[in-house]
Amino acid sequence: MPARTIAAVALALVLASCGGSDHGGHDNSAVPDGARSVDVVARDFAFEPATIEVEPGEPIRVALEIRNEDHDFVIDEADAHIGGEDGETAVGGFTAPEEPGEYTYYCSVANHRDLGMQGTLVVGQATP
Repeated sequence: MPARTIAAVALALVLASCGGSDHGGHDNSAVPDGARSVDVVARDFAFEPATIEVEPGEPIRVALEIRNEDHDFVIDEADAHIGGEDGETAVGGFTAPEEPGEYTYYCSVANHRDLGMQGTLVVGQATP
């Protein structure tokens, strides 16, 4: 196989493996029907707001405004991942866990979580 062909195939494989701008090769989580919108700012190794309150099983739409560098928003227990590049507003969603309690959301980019880039999702008691 000619060297140019090998180089072209290698470049195509590298570009294909890069995925999108959502860090980790995942698509942004889908926004559930009937979701309440929550605006979140990701910057300087912090989230604003630092606490988000939701009801058990509540559908949530997150508009993540990304500043200063690439960031994402992850909640493991809700299978939520929303991410993008500096200057973007990435949109995604999740359904809050059914179990009341506190859950951590964090940035999985590089060492951002270790630098304190995390917040608390408070799932309250269901109202009768």
